[in-house]
Amino acid sequence: MAQRNRYPGSRFDLTELGDRPLFHDWIIQPDNRSADGTVLTGTVYGHDKFPDGTGLTTSTVQAFDAAAGWAYCYSTGLVRLGRCQDPEGCANVDLM
Repeated sequence: MAQRNRYPGSRFDLTELGDRPLFHDWIIQPDNRSADGTVLTGTVYGHDKFPDGTGLTTSTVQAFDAAAGWAYCYSTGLVRLGRCQDPEGCANVDLM
């Protein structure tokens, strides 16, 4: 799967990906807080503000690459992606 990017041309520093929070059993869904966009909802591990196993929804997803295992969210920043709840849905993500 190719990288999806809400703002084409934006670049993201992935050098610290291994140190970022992990979203497991995640799904991507419409962002009900804004007119467009999507968010990730899943179980987070390794987040400095939430205990491991906490259910969490991110801010709007700016860029996404499920095959490479990462997403970049507006306020959350870079996150690692573990197992997706819906692998078929994960392969067909539209960030707009």
